Amino acid sequence: MKNARAMAALVIAEAVVVLVYVIDSVRTAGELADWTTGLRIALVVAALVVAVITYAAWSHRNTVHTICAMLLGLLGGAALVAAVSTGGSGEVYGSAPMALVGTLATVAAVVVSQIAMSRSQEAPR
Repeated sequence: MKNARAMAALVIAEAVVVLVYVIDSVRTAGELADWTTGLRIALVVAALVVAVITYAAWSHRNTVHTICAMLLGLLGGAALVAAVSTGGSGEVYGSAPMALVGTLATVAAVVVSQIAMSRSQEAPR
């Protein structure tokens, strides 16, 4: 049951990261200016959830997949926080390439984490 809760949290966090990226990509200047702070907070919390869960999975089970998921989760979280922290007023991200790297790394971390959780018979290293 613990893995199911962690996987649900990862999927929700991944959806939030992708949704914020899509919203920021399709909106025009001036739209959602009131929502920028809320979107930034949601994004940082989602990146933190992915990084913490993948790190915790690696600390309990040291396999190739959990190491890869942990590294991708930390990279994605760091890239998203860097992109958010450089954003000006009315912008969610300050750097579009950094936001893309963070979003892709976060999605990859969740996918690799799902693979790691499905391979329970894999021998730890």
